[in-house]
Amino acid sequence: MDYMRKVIYLKKRENDALMQGQGFARLEKRENNLILYLSMHDITLPGENPVYIVCRRGEENRAYPVGTTVQSDTWSFRSLLEDLPEQMKLEEISGVLVGKKECYLSGTCPEYPEALLYGMVEFPVEGKAEREPEQEPETVQAADMQSGQESERKPEEIPAPEPESTPKAETEAVSEAERDSDRQAESEPEPAFKRDSFLKGLSEMYPFEDDEIEWCLQMRPEDFNQFPMEYWHYAKNSFLLQGFYNYRHLVYAHTKGKNYVGVPGQYIRKEQYLAARFGFTLFKQTRKKKLSMGDYGYWLREL
Repeated sequence: MDYMRKVIYLKKRENDALMQGQGFARLEKRENNLILYLSMHDITLPGENPVYIVCRRGEENRAYPVGTTVQSDTWSFRSLLEDLPEQMKLEEISGVLVGKKECYLSGTCPEYPEALLYGMVEFPVEGKAEREPEQEPETVQAADMQSGQESERKPEEIPAPEPESTPKAETEAVSEAERDSDRQAESEPEPAFKRDSFLKGLSEMYPFEDDEIEWCLQMRPEDFNQFPMEYWHYAKNSFLLQGFYNYRHLVYAHTKGKNYVGVPGQYIRKEQYLAARFGFTLFKQTRKKKLSMGDYGYWLREL
């Protein structure tokens, strides 16, 4: 699978009973990485909670642990594809589950409309990975362990991008210089605050199902103090602050050479009126569909 992007809407359940509160998960394959981003606004899960990616194989739902989250509005995970369990296939991913049996969040991809309940999922048995090598002869086990260590070190010893960049720098110096000058010329009309400067401190997220937005970062009102002074007043924008208090995050997005700040909300007439009063005249829904009243998404304002 060369490309994958999935948005999964999460529902809170206690002992399989549906409760109030929701969030969303975004799964994306970028080059040789699998990225999972969770947004759990207005949701409380007690204590530490395991995070699972669920795969559908036939009639079975198999859970693969990818980390642990505590009481937090957002959480993210990134892994090289070769570091994922061998049994986990990207084309079989059907949902995400967060938490324990008594209280958890779960949701499925659009192609799996049924609810994902805790009792429907097969979880990994603790210690299973440690017991399997004991079934093999000792000599074979030692050889397998050595080869396994070598395979695990390969991504560090032979990074993918570096072998390509070195010969290009040596054989195409003139074309590289031309491309550099072109990039400088193209960057002149863009604002000074770009993604590759201070924005490295902001975490990535992409809540949209389409590819219209080139990149999207999560931010908070206090992050405006890193912008040029002329943009500091955005941190006091009443509509922006109200959206942040409701959903606990904002977005900073870029597309077609323009930058936008986005406030999460719902496409309803009352919000449309308030958003326009405070300069947020554009709305982009998260779902890849024709915009209609009641859709969730982000009110955008160009910076």
